[in-house]
Amino acid sequence: MDLARRIVGEAEGSSKTLVVHVSGASDDDSARAAGRALAGSLLVKTALFGEDPNAGRLLQAVGAAGEVLDPAGVRIDLAGHRVVEGGVVAAFDERRCREALKEREVAVRVELGVGEGEATFFGCDLGYEYVRINAEYRT
Repeated sequence: MDLARRIVGEAEGSSKTLVVHVSGASDDDSARAAGRALAGSLLVKTALFGEDPNAGRLLQAVGAAGEVLDPAGVRIDLAGHRVVEGGVVAAFDERRCREALKEREVAVRVELGVGEGEATFFGCDLGYEYVRINAEYRT
């Protein structure tokens, strides 16, 4: 886990590490799929770079994974702030959440509400420097 976190944290041009923990999935494979979808979402990556607490992007990414979930049981915490409750965007202090997104490492906790499966997934933001570095060379 430490090595995976370090690899993502040291990705060329990234400025933030995203740590996604999914619980309440039907099984561990389902939790991994939901975590991968969220951490890999370009819209989530750019929101993270822009320090934008866009709960709709998180919810959309989880839903796009296509895994079984109970909409009434879906909860998402972003940087310690509950941004989704019962499958809908919750009322939260956007200013305080935006401040929390300034940290180098940002945690997202997702509860799917259907089982005991869980997984942790790492990702990074997608900002100007990441795009510049990766656009300037060929492999």
